[in-house]
Amino acid sequence: MSVQTACRPAHIALVLVLSVASTSASAQGRCDEASGQSAARGWTAYRRDSITIARAEFARALDGCAANSDAQVGIGFVSLREGKLDEADRAFTAVTARDSEYADAWDGLATTRNRRGDTPSAIAAQ
Repeated sequence: MSVQTACRPAHIALVLVLSVASTSASAQGRCDEASGQSAARGWTAYRRDSITIARAEFARALDGCAANSDAQVGIGFVSLREGKLDEADRAFTAVTARDSEYADAWDGLATTRNRRGDTPSAIAAQ
């Protein structure tokens, strides 16, 4: 077996890893750093129960990048805390449509629909 043949599987694995990493980075890289920082500040405010500040930071993040799923999920949870169930549902639904594997968006959607009394839809969202 030649060295070239022996290295081929490792080379293919490396190419696949690099390909997946660059695809993931480009998907996340759609939003600029300022948008990401605003979303992070929004989550910090949310965890501190500063809901008004959290909403403002999430909105700022979305103004900078409408595809910022972290900020949109944040708006969903802020809306849920404020009892704005229609707004929460729209935010979580938008994220799940864009990224079907975003667990926090599905959790928020299920919680929202459960609060509406729509148990079948809440179960389907889980």
